[in-house]
Amino acid sequence: MLFDSNDVFGVLDIGGDASGARVLARYRQRLVSCGAHVLCVINANRPATDTPEKAIAYIRDIEYSSGLQISGLVNNTHLCKQTEFCDIILGAKLITEISVFTNIPILCHVVPEELAEQAIKSVHPVFPIKLYMKKPWE
Repeated sequence: MLFDSNDVFGVLDIGGDASGARVLARYRQRLVSCGAHVLCVINANRPATDTPEKAIAYIRDIEYSSGLQISGLVNNTHLCKQTEFCDIILGAKLITEISVFTNIPILCHVVPEELAEQAIKSVHPVFPIKLYMKKPWE
């Protein structure tokens, strides 16, 4: 199990590419000494991670740039407010292939709360979210 109920959480969103991962490299020793986990969030609808091969290259680039190993995968396949159940399934299939190839465990499947009940029947574990985002042009 990647996490247990006694774990303390803090989240750093480093931008999701090798450039952002360089920020992690700066703090690598501290992150290692405190037992930090590095998670990779995958969206199957993004061009850089829409195939297993591209997503694995993406993961390896982040690991190389940060000097840290990815310890868990998160399926966050979406199209903002246009997300449909088929997007969740697409992401689940992709992240399963990535996990099998890399041996990196799947932590969860992020799902818009209105699709969570339907998703629970197909993917596990589900992490339901409510989207709060206003685009600059709205």
